[in-house]
Amino acid sequence: RRSRRRFWSTEMTDDKKSVYRTTYEVLATVAQLSAPFAPYITEEIYRNLTADKSVHLSTFPVADPALIDLKVEEKMDLVRELVRLGRGARESVKIKVRQP
Repeated sequence: RRSRRRFWSTEMTDDKKSVYRTTYEVLATVAQLSAPFAPYITEEIYRNLTADKSVHLSTFPVADPALIDLKVEEKMDLVRELVRLGRGARESVKIKVRQP
């Protein structure tokens, strides 16, 4: 929901290109990582995304340590902790998660 406007904008902006590249990278990598467990569906996904013959013949993804941003990870840890505390507070007074 948060990215819909980025996907459906009428112009091919840098923002739209970025969201397409990110989505492509995520789908291709998840297909490669999932291939040993779900070979048929990942093969279909990977072939539709790439020009490669098979997900099973592709090079297994390797993490790039240069892309790790420790500051972003620390901020996300804080966000997760805040969400955990917020859910705990809601649960203690019996307010459902979907309830505003």
